[in-house]
Amino acid sequence: MTRGGKIYPIARHILIRRFGNIPPSLVSRHTCDNKWCIRPDHIISGTSEQNSADYKERGRKPDQRGEKNPHAKFTSTQIYQIRKADGLQTEIAEKFGVSTSQVSRIKRRETWTHL
Repeated sequence: MTRGGKIYPIARHILIRRFGNIPPSLVSRHTCDNKWCIRPDHIISGTSEQNSADYKERGRKPDQRGEKNPHAKFTSTQIYQIRKADGLQTEIAEKFGVSTSQVSRIKRRETWTHL
């Protein structure tokens, strides 16, 4: 999402909409342990240290390379493959079953920016 010309993760945008500007030192924490959740009542702000403590306290493990988000079309490994792939974007798109515009956004790091 964009706000004031800056790009923010959706969870951070939700926090800003709910509480106004928040310091860059704060991160969004998901009380439901689903980082793709966008329910405002599941997202709270906190420090990176608090977020790490959540992992330990709840027995969660950070995402590992190659782990698939059940809501995502790709694994992180596939994103790396698309970014390194040579050839026409139409061929890459066909191989992965997506549009050429999606391949273009991945290669330009407009999507999957966390990888």
